[in-house]
Amino acid sequence: MRTVWKYPLPRTKVSMIEMPAGSSVLAVMVQDLEPVIYCEVDPTASPIRRGFAVFGTGDPIEGRESLHYVGTFQIRAIVYHLYTDRIEYPLEDRR
Repeated sequence: MRTVWKYPLPRTKVSMIEMPAGSSVLAVMVQDLEPVIYCEVDPTASPIRRGFAVFGTGDPIEGRESLHYVGTFQIRAIVYHLYTDRIEYPLEDRR
């Protein structure tokens, strides 16, 4: 059975987050001034890592052709835009 899990989004430009294979990213939000992503997951699926990239408004979006837009979030006066590459990296692949 699928369910929704929350993941903290590291405050770095690029990050890898471990989650079950086949997870769907639903939304990005801010909770207590920290960005989080919500994903629909199958808790019984094997774990993978997925890549995420954060860009500020006005920043160049490098590698845009391989990225999928997730959503926009704001922390205080700064607005950010979250993208994922939608690739499921095996846990042993530490790019």
